[in-house]
Amino acid sequence: MDKAMNFKKCVACVLMALGWLLPLKAQNTISLGFCNGEMASTTSYQLTGKGYVSAALRLPAAALRAYAGNELTAIRVGLVARVNIDELRVWVNNSTMEETLVQGMITRNTNPKIQKGWNEVLLDEPLMITDDTDDLFIGYTYHQNATVGAVSLVGEAMDYTSFLKMGDEDWMDISDKGVLSIEALISGDHIARYDYGFQSVQIAPNPSVSPTALSVKAVVHNYGTESPAWFSVLCQTDGIKPISLTLHEAIPSTRSETVTFGFDPGIETDEQTLWTFTIGELGGEPDEQPGNNSAQAKFTYQKNVLVEEFTTEQCVNCPRIASWLHEAIESDKAFVGRVFAVCHHAGYYTDWLTLPCDEELTWLYNENGNLYAPALMINRRAMFPNKYRTDDQPVATFLPASAEEMVSLFNDELKRTANAIVGVSLDVDDDASNLKAHVVCKQNGLYKAAHPTLTVYLMEDDVKAKNQSGATGVYWQQHVIRRYNSTWGDEVTWDSNLFAADYTFEIDPSWNKEKLSVVAVLGNYDAANPANCTIENSAKASLVDDVEPEIPTGIVTMDDYHETIMNNRKPTAQECCYDQQGRGLPLSAILHRSSQTKGAYLVRYADGSVKKVVIP
Repeated sequence: MDKAMNFKKCVACVLMALGWLLPLKAQNTISLGFCNGEMASTTSYQLTGKGYVSAALRLPAAALRAYAGNELTAIRVGLVARVNIDELRVWVNNSTMEETLVQGMITRNTNPKIQKGWNEVLLDEPLMITDDTDDLFIGYTYHQNATVGAVSLVGEAMDYTSFLKMGDEDWMDISDKGVLSIEALISGDHIARYDYGFQSVQIAPNPSVSPTALSVKAVVHNYGTESPAWFSVLCQTDGIKPISLTLHEAIPSTRSETVTFGFDPGIETDEQTLWTFTIGELGGEPDEQPGNNSAQAKFTYQKNVLVEEFTTEQCVNCPRIASWLHEAIESDKAFVGRVFAVCHHAGYYTDWLTLPCDEELTWLYNENGNLYAPALMINRRAMFPNKYRTDDQPVATFLPASAEEMVSLFNDELKRTANAIVGVSLDVDDDASNLKAHVVCKQNGLYKAAHPTLTVYLMEDDVKAKNQSGATGVYWQQHVIRRYNSTWGDEVTWDSNLFAADYTFEIDPSWNKEKLSVVAVLGNYDAANPANCTIENSAKASLVDDVEPEIPTGIVTMDDYHETIMNNRKPTAQECCYDQQGRGLPLSAILHRSSQTKGAYLVRYADGSVKKVVIP
């Protein structure tokens, strides 16, 4: 009897407990950050000896308020290394970084303990997010008992998001290098299913489409739990009819994606035109949190591609790479005026064209003192696997495998935008003894180079080689530096958003003035780190206007070549060809049938144009 009563009481207790539990909604937990859950494998930030390192990620109010009614419960921290770190404290600071609102800590002895990779650290108490929540900084501070580099920075730059404090130094903004691997964990039952928001929007002219066309690069974050297949965007500015677009991009929950698209308002606009972009429907569903849907675009500029080639006349493989580079640059009309080269005669011994800047710039290899040629750099961006380092840090130099690889890299770089633009105009003295270059740089306020510099090169094309290894017959050096202002450039001091400078270069009488050009390069110089010496933008101007290259449209047979291209004339001394191995040959090698070898050749004419010739 007593047992039966006790059993009934137990059943009643269980049912009562279930009755309380059933009405409750299951809580969702999402992560909020900009790294997309990614971590770096290496780091450029290392504190020597004992000390503290702090990193902070700014979460804007618009992003936080999308989660009003939920709680910030933990911080996720990505560490590249764990060794020598004995304490990891996470914290949430107010918008001025003057007050710590909540914090939490783990050590190498706690459970969980500090580990390489992701560390999830609970806060001592949750922080409620409301409709009035302001910007917050989430971050971490670790103590190291010996030298270590553990800060993880990934992805594309996002303005005013990532900050770092090394030891006793002041906080520094590292947003132009990427985003920190830090995420807030938010829990609650007020998390929207459908909620997209802009994190940043950049707009740039796109003259390759039309004089009035614009290209847009936007970072869109999915704050919701669903991932719709498409979303709509409204493009608006004063005086122009709003333009509605549908973008078929599915963004995973809690992730950010860079979305690119274009439109043509039919009217010329510039940096004075303020464009606003607003997210509308999400796969046919309304956005549940419209407060983060709109953003005003930052005006950016088209980014040109500067290719720097390390080469010497002692290098047997350099003619092949030079041939591929020439073929790649002239393969697409879109590259005209946007992709250009400068040659540094260094990397594999030196030659009669080597200048001091050429050897000094080999520091950019960043390969523990090891050099090689041929080698290329593209806007000095460290994005290629190293050859000689003992770690996996990327470097700026690489050895291309083909002209097609170069074309692909050029196209990728052209898709990027710049926060500054460079213009060059040239003039020559009446007696042609001096060339004057007037350079103007303009930035949009987003350019964050710590030490901006301007380098100006005076170059000559079609310089006859003295003794080029790997080539037969006459070989012509291209993109030869004749004069320059300084190896690492002159310091740029902005007057509002402008910088202008004039340079005068003496012209040697032996130079071919019709082959002279000037390249101006705006970049950053970091004497401590070659990877930070990137180029923001560049421009080229020729003393004589460039002739737009003829782009091959098909196979040209030898008979066609004789009859229509050469007009049955003899080749001039300036004309030569290159075989598939990049070896320079006199044009007579393919003109005379007795010396012809089947295959494809690149032929350069006296006017500088290039055509592909096939001998079947």
